[in-house]
Amino acid sequence: MIVSILDSATVPHGAAFWARDMAGQLARRGHRVTLLCPPRSPLRDPPPRFGATLQIVPLRNNYDLLTVAALRRHLRREKVQVFLFQGSRGIRLGGLAARLADGPGIAWVHSGGGLKTTAYDRWLCRRAITHFGAVSDSIARELAGLPWVGPGRATRVYHGLDLEWFQPTGCRRLRGELALPDGAPVLAMVARLEDLKGHADLFRCLPDLWAQFPELRVLLAGQGPDEARLRALAADLDQRGRVRFLGHCLDVRPVLEAADVFVLPSHQEGLPFAVLEAMAMGLPVVATAAGGTGEAVIDGKTGLLTPPADPAALGAALRRLLEDEELRERLVRGARRHLEEQFSFSRAVDQVEALLQRVASRSCGCPTPPPQHYSMAEEADGRP
Repeated sequence: MIVSILDSATVPHGAAFWARDMAGQLARRGHRVTLLCPPRSPLRDPPPRFGATLQIVPLRNNYDLLTVAALRRHLRREKVQVFLFQGSRGIRLGGLAARLADGPGIAWVHSGGGLKTTAYDRWLCRRAITHFGAVSDSIARELAGLPWVGPGRATRVYHGLDLEWFQPTGCRRLRGELALPDGAPVLAMVARLEDLKGHADLFRCLPDLWAQFPELRVLLAGQGPDEARLRALAADLDQRGRVRFLGHCLDVRPVLEAADVFVLPSHQEGLPFAVLEAMAMGLPVVATAAGGTGEAVIDGKTGLLTPPADPAALGAALRRLLEDEELRERLVRGARRHLEEQFSFSRAVDQVEALLQRVASRSCGCPTPPPQHYSMAEEADGRP
């Protein structure tokens, strides 16, 4: 099968790396895959044995007709059988290009809140996009509820992790490099530094936690538009430097290995990679019930969930985990089982491959397999 994948990210982002890894795995399975990305993409330097072809496209704005024309030429020249696109700009440009090339296009949706803001978005959904991939049941339901999408046009596929790459090793080297006190409890948060991720909610509950755990440290990995404001908030909150900003970490595993508890107090999510990575690295998780987060963090079984924008509840959950080692160990065991059953990357590749084949077969008039929706109730063998 001939597949092209368009990712429009210009900053390091979990969805972008998902596109790179998915392209590579599909190529290894014998498909001819092209990964399209903008000049400032974090995917410009693919790892060795990437397998897919990397091609740069401008993506100057959401209505860049020159790029749409270039994408259309690419789709026709390469005889692309399925075009998958993601990111708000990628969906707007890729959807139109697929329509103009008379080929099937799949919009891959990693977070809620898009595809409903303009008349053009609604037209794309109705007339240009063949199908939608949703990374959580919550997004699939949201799409089904939009009149310009409707039921039966979205398939949920969890994006999954390489569980051989993400597993605890017991190495706490970063604690020494950061000169963290011996025995000090450490919270880690990996997220873009922006309002929707809820850093300010975490900061609000820290004084009460420090009253009980004065040596508690907080490691924040990520970068984003609100970094200066959040640094100022942290400085006002504590003069001892107990909140550390680590910037963007290409490999988050050392950060997670240095921590005792992972926290993600987002106000809005699709299905956060960071939570899955923390669970895979053996960290107990406290997160907010935003978007599809609750499909990974099942309260009391694989982690603890609190309402979004509720610092008091967040602080209580963190205190509960810091106090109760047995609870931490039980949640870690449950999280690993849940990941192995639902969130392995090989399972995600199987499901994406099946969806691409189904959409391509519909387009060429071949017999169409029955529609599939991958739900939480699937059998534990993990096959579509």
